[in-house]
Amino acid sequence: MYDVGGFKHDDVTKVPTSMYTNPNFGGNTSIDYAELKPASMVRVGSITSTTGGIALTTSAGSSWWQGQTPSGVTSGGNVALSADGSNIVWAPGGTTSIYVSTTFGSTWTAIAGLPAGAIVEADRANPSKFYAWSGNTFYISSDKGLTFKPSAATNLPAARRFKAVYGYEGDIWLAGGSDTTVYGLWRSTDSGATFTKFANVEKADNVTFGKAAAGQTYPTAFIVGQVDGVRGVFRSTDQGNSWIRINDDQHQYGNFGDAISGDPRIFGRLYLGTNGRGLLYGDSAGPVNSSSSSSLSSSIVSSSSRSSSSSSVVTSSSIPASSSVAPSSSSRSSSSISSSSLSSSSISSNSSSACATALEQCNWYGTLYPLCVTTQSGWGYENNKSCISRSTCTSQPAPFGVTAACSTTSSAVSSSSVVSSSARSSSSSSISSIVSSSRSSSSISSSSVSSSSTSSTSGGVTATMKIANEWNSGYCASVTVTNNSNATITWQTSLVINGTLNNIWGASAVQTGTTLALKGLEWNATLQPGKSITDIGFCANK
Repeated sequence: MYDVGGFKHDDVTKVPTSMYTNPNFGGNTSIDYAELKPASMVRVGSITSTTGGIALTTSAGSSWWQGQTPSGVTSGGNVALSADGSNIVWAPGGTTSIYVSTTFGSTWTAIAGLPAGAIVEADRANPSKFYAWSGNTFYISSDKGLTFKPSAATNLPAARRFKAVYGYEGDIWLAGGSDTTVYGLWRSTDSGATFTKFANVEKADNVTFGKAAAGQTYPTAFIVGQVDGVRGVFRSTDQGNSWIRINDDQHQYGNFGDAISGDPRIFGRLYLGTNGRGLLYGDSAGPVNSSSSSSLSSSIVSSSSRSSSSSSVVTSSSIPASSSVAPSSSSRSSSSISSSSLSSSSISSNSSSACATALEQCNWYGTLYPLCVTTQSGWGYENNKSCISRSTCTSQPAPFGVTAACSTTSSAVSSSSVVSSSARSSSSSSISSIVSSSRSSSSISSSSVSSSSTSSTSGGVTATMKIANEWNSGYCASVTVTNNSNATITWQTSLVINGTLNNIWGASAVQTGTTLALKGLEWNATLQPGKSITDIGFCANK
């Protein structure tokens, strides 16, 4: 994605229709998504007189807007987004500071004591934790990136790559070193307080994780490194106790260790940025427990003849397992960001019975997710939704854990209450929403809901605004547009807002005084009866 700004792949067997153009960075250097809200993403890239800096999306990359850039920043650097999507930690180039934003990229505060240029990562389970690595020192934040403290861990290599494991709080794997210093793979299970080196890995340059193997609960680990004197790409299905090479001497691809990502939905699938030959993915073509090299069926997703680097993110997506070749629509670069189909959990009620059947869910640090049925540990994907295993859900501290939801409904108002059924959780949460006609649905997003919402109705179209983030000088809000009529329409509507529009995504807008007139874009202007559009939002200055 470096040369031409990047692409979004909804299907890795098909060529994307276009690259990212708004905003278009000449070179993207880092990208991240919120593990618990994967439609929220952030990317950073090279800065010119007109473009570059930081871009954000809450629609899994369907549309982006450009955030503010701190003074003095000259290049993208690397970026991390908290697991719940609330805070961003950005380590850009050209400045002596690393910054944190609590306003989704609208304002920034320098972080004291964290060296410029450090590699930053977010914990994939606990939204309050961030990590950083600079030189031979590892840093830990437990307050959403506002402050960092150095770890007491010693004998670490010089910074290269590290990765937090999805679904496991405080589980970090670190790859790095050189031939003249310590070199290899390390792991921490206590949020970076201590690290243990893998004795069976001689060298490691990058590490990532994908779906667990059948019969296993921990995610599959992938590394680019050296095991038993052989350089290559390796996979472990038993937390690094044993490794199997999954490429061969004919599939090396130069410096492909800079960008790798396992697929959380498809076991054995690995995506590789080749630094010149585009983005490839490989699927397992051999037995999982084989001690010999297992061949990898590879597919070129897009090709490049001039790309100098690449980054890729694989989030919650429905990517078909295929080994077909999808040639690039560009002759210069490649990238893949799979789209997210995860939406906030919701409960629908069509009767007035109370607790006739209790729907168990997982209150994961304030956000509700379905409980897995077959997945026994970590995160899973069942019935076309991301889910959390019972064992992982109940491992959280109180007041989070497994909850049982019961619903009651009247003709106009639907309310849902959540009562804990976990031995380790005793919290409750409720949220109410006004609904039209006889349809009732209530979306539960956290145990304490503080954001405000307003709505307006015109010509059978209802627009509902909900403030997602707010600070002293501004706010960002999401907008849901619903067609309440019986006919297919080309929608337009308006809202009364506070302040002056700063940016908008998912719609075109004209502000007159406090009225914000909205119209659909080419791809979402048509709205079927009873349907809603939820990927619209804006930010405004007060």
